[in-house]
Amino acid sequence: MPIVFRYNESENTLFVVADGNLSLPDFTHYFEQIGKLNLQPGVRCLSDLGNSRIDFNMQDMVESDTPPVSPLCTIPDAKVALCIGADCDGGLIRIYAAFNKCNKLQAQVFSSVAEGRRWLEL
Repeated sequence: MPIVFRYNESENTLFVVADGNLSLPDFTHYFEQIGKLNLQPGVRCLSDLGNSRIDFNMQDMVESDTPPVSPLCTIPDAKVALCIGADCDGGLIRIYAAFNKCNKLQAQVFSSVAEGRRWLEL
């Protein structure tokens, strides 16, 4: 699976690493899996997308029968740092972050994991 994650419940922190080409079903499956976790208000999520490439576009998301929506959108005060690399589609990630802000999720895009860690205070 191109997306792996680990949840540290005692620190209320979700660590995510994506590798390779990411499809819309990959994101849908990932969101289904983290939806099963006992995420608490104020959860911090560090998403390292630096070694990944998005294999879908905004139109694919709009036309999907089940567009992926992060379960983090339902968690009060959740913060997500989306750390992208040169091969990742930064435009789509920024659109996705902006969309999730509409759902009260605090999401920011960073060019490095170190920047994301600082923003999340990790």
